[in-house]
Amino acid sequence: MNRGAIKGKELIYFILVPVGVFLFSVAFDAINNVYWQKKLDNATEVILKDALKAEAVDTVEEYVEFAKRRYEDAKFDNNEIKVTFMTDENHSVLLSDMYEHFSIYGYVTGQKQYVTSRYKGYIDEYNEAQVEKLQEVFEDDKVEEETD
Repeated sequence: MNRGAIKGKELIYFILVPVGVFLFSVAFDAINNVYWQKKLDNATEVILKDALKAEAVDTVEEYVEFAKRRYEDAKFDNNEIKVTFMTDENHSVLLSDMYEHFSIYGYVTGQKQYVTSRYKGYIDEYNEAQVEKLQEVFEDDKVEEETD
């Protein structure tokens, strides 16, 4: 048997294994990030709708406490909740949450990985909660109060 051919195959496997591990890690992190983003978005939307409908929730502190309890019930532990009252025509409430989650890249580099969800909602003239996802908060959005 030719020893040069065996070394060539070994070299191919020696190169393919690290490349495969790298590609798996990138795919895992991408899918994991999408999973946590969707999960956080769904929880934030439901929490904001419920908070807007709740009669005992009026102040920023009450919104934060309500959201904190509901996020804990949904198994979100390491989150940063922000509530903002907007001075737009609907007197909207902005609920923002940033959640830290596991990732292979973050584990290797020591950097924390986060997903952020921002929803804006208000009660319409039919006493229904109207909630929409915000991609970005613009500078011209007028803010009345803000609390961490």
